[in-house]
Amino acid sequence: MSIDDQLHALALAVLATAGCSSEGAPALAEDTGTVVDAASDLPGGGCPTPRGTLVETVQPLHPAMCQPAPSPEAGVVEAGPSDADAASSDVGGDSADEPDVGTCDLDCSKVCAGLAKPSYYQAWSCSRRGADRAECLAFPVPCGRRTAGQADFTIDEEDAVARYQRESAFLEHLAIEAFARLAHELSAHHAPRALVERALVAADDERRHAHTARALFGGDAPATHDGSFGAPRDLEAIAVENAIEGCVREAYGALVATHQAAVAEGRSVRGFARAIARDERRHAALAFDVARWLDERLDGDARRRVSSARSRAFDELLTEVTVCASSDRRLGLPTPLAARELVEGLRTVDAV
Repeated sequence: MSIDDQLHALALAVLATAGCSSEGAPALAEDTGTVVDAASDLPGGGCPTPRGTLVETVQPLHPAMCQPAPSPEAGVVEAGPSDADAASSDVGGDSADEPDVGTCDLDCSKVCAGLAKPSYYQAWSCSRRGADRAECLAFPVPCGRRTAGQADFTIDEEDAVARYQRESAFLEHLAIEAFARLAHELSAHHAPRALVERALVAADDERRHAHTARALFGGDAPATHDGSFGAPRDLEAIAVENAIEGCVREAYGALVATHQAAVAEGRSVRGFARAIARDERRHAALAFDVARWLDERLDGDARRRVSSARSRAFDELLTEVTVCASSDRRLGLPTPLAARELVEGLRTVDAV
């Protein structure tokens, strides 16, 4: 069975375990990886996505964590304070002007400010728990292939779902450079022409994905790379990056896209996942094929170091997906349990 087929089968098996079927969620066609929309009238269809894993409880809330109150509509005259209110205000200073933390709309970026997030988790969501505390949940940055030297980034977007979407678009742009560099270095090390061409096709795929993501989600693209990468790295350095970014994170991203294509209730999210899922599985298959080619050219010590790096990447990913999960059904991300099953299943896919 090809890597593409193994990943597809794994995603379908986890969906089935979660209780998803053509009666409750869009079914993934086995032959093409496209989606037959059996639950187009969402919300209501699809598999339930639990609230998510608690990251940290914030206590207490205070007025600075509230969103600013909207300005009064034009023509509406607000009633002034009563004598009793005025007297209370005189005694309590400016407290009468402060929002009520028990009823105000919370600003999650302020509620959760300063809390530690696991790597690859950048956006916060929060929900009120009683009058003076809130729970903070971390939204994961989408997984995808990156390459050494690319700077970390932040998206200035308060809405967690919109932020996740914008980050998806940004990572698609970064993947263009990652695959272009892979093609450049494979060529420099005289890899089979088929591997080089597949890396170039993957870069073109990511360019198309980035255009689609920006059209759907908006946001600015990062600066275009000029195509120069300097001297190619040695085979072990390429192998370590390919193991982490390709065989682990790119492959997991392909599984997540396949999952989202089936259950995401946000139409733009589901549509984008449909558009990229098959391509992302092919990109993961390329990573495994590149790993095999490199493995044959490394000595025993180098192979062990690459294997250790890959194992650590799986352990880190497993920790991340266990600690954090999105509760927003629009995103259709795997639950912590489903995510663990995907990661553990991925460990067994055509191990190099």
